[in-house]
Amino acid sequence: MTMAEATKTINLGIVGAGGMGRTHSAAAASLGGKARVAGVVDANRSAADTLAGETGATAFENAADMIASLEGELDAVVLCTPPSVREDVVSAALGSGIAVLVEKPLAETREHAQRLVDLADAFPDVVTASAYCHRFTPAVREMMERTSAGDIGRVVRWENVFACSIPDMGGKWMSDPDVSGGGSLIDTGCHSLDLFQYMQGGLEPVAAVFDRKWSGRGESGATSLVRSPNTGVAGVIMNGWLEPARFLVTLVGEEGILIYDYEQPETLFRTSVAGEKTTIAVETHDVRFARQMEAFVDAVAGGPRDENLATFADGLAVARAVEALAGSAR
Repeated sequence: MTMAEATKTINLGIVGAGGMGRTHSAAAASLGGKARVAGVVDANRSAADTLAGETGATAFENAADMIASLEGELDAVVLCTPPSVREDVVSAALGSGIAVLVEKPLAETREHAQRLVDLADAFPDVVTASAYCHRFTPAVREMMERTSAGDIGRVVRWENVFACSIPDMGGKWMSDPDVSGGGSLIDTGCHSLDLFQYMQGGLEPVAAVFDRKWSGRGESGATSLVRSPNTGVAGVIMNGWLEPARFLVTLVGEEGILIYDYEQPETLFRTSVAGEKTTIAVETHDVRFARQMEAFVDAVAGGPRDENLATFADGLAVARAVEALAGSAR
């Protein structure tokens, strides 16, 4: 990275001014001048105006208008729309040399995800990334370093629960298969699937059992079995919208267990095979969005790409797994 690149402020366009758009906007603002929001897009003009007013950006009703109006100024877009409406925006951005960070999941279907990967491959000099933020959770990094060093012996199982109680989810777009691609598996479980492939070096779907609360909607709960083709480690993943909140990542080894509970964000728990319990201080997971944004912005500025920043290909691997697990579900 040159000195000019290192000091350049990256101008971002936020497409989707809802909760995730605000989260990414806040992440950009936390980077000390490395990035600024230059444009905000939302079909709800009031939402776009509000976020634009808070960030000093210009509001637009569609991404095409933003890209045309900010030509030569816009460096990257952060896409926070429902998964089914992304291809046109990604195509327009990449065709204009504008980098793209796409919120999870990459797309609502494997076919759509493949088309996005093909677009990224057609513009190899433009940065693209999938927003799988849990790769930047400090406790996850600590767990990986400890297992690599043999702290818990040979790993035999990976476990994850991302679940909470959202009883009205049956009426939201996230459970509409035509918009989201399914239900709880593709919504929260996509994070789980990506985290498994990140921590275990690969992802192979095995089977799933779905809980279906709402007729004609996506599954309200999913229990999935996956494995790593590289290590042979099994992964048990539990996601749901109709149960008490639990956010846990667990690595089970022959000599010990490591557990990270997102609701105790600064502590990693270790239990030895003899039952000895210890705690390890870690940074809170709250930093994950800022760390992800910094990795993306640095790559857009011309620096080396952080190997932990998820690619479109990573997003496609998750989409393939979601399709296979949904096809196997009982």
